[in-house]
Amino acid sequence: MSMDVDRLAEIAVEFVMRLRTGDAEDNGRWLDEQLPSPEDWRRMLFVLGAAVPCGKTAPDWLRLTEWTLGDPNYVDEIAVERACKGEPIHLTKAERRVAMDKLVRRGMPARQIAAMLGVSDRTVRRVGDERSAVRSHPDEGLAS
Repeated sequence: MSMDVDRLAEIAVEFVMRLRTGDAEDNGRWLDEQLPSPEDWRRMLFVLGAAVPCGKTAPDWLRLTEWTLGDPNYVDEIAVERACKGEPIHLTKAERRVAMDKLVRRGMPARQIAAMLGVSDRTVRRVGDERSAVRSHPDEGLAS
């Protein structure tokens, strides 16, 4: 017999809290214990899906669930290029780093890069410094 929606919602709330502080493997085992049937897993997807924020809060949700995307060092070059063209797209940390490096080398100002990628000017400058591609002089692409 499947669980009622109220119980699924309670599990969902606890699961979200565990995600913020716990280990992915431990959380998976805990969730397996809480949801023994495939039907409950399916119903939980709808409960969690209804809670996913849209609009301006979506990037926070994406960062929170970034671990589900696999290898954190994998770079989707297509996503990077789309971001470099100004398309609003979610990037992993590794992809943001590559995008920042490309935009810095193209001579784009730090503030513009920061606004495009949703990071601070300081982050852009730091990544540029690490890559030895940044010049602090405004005429060389990193005007504030």
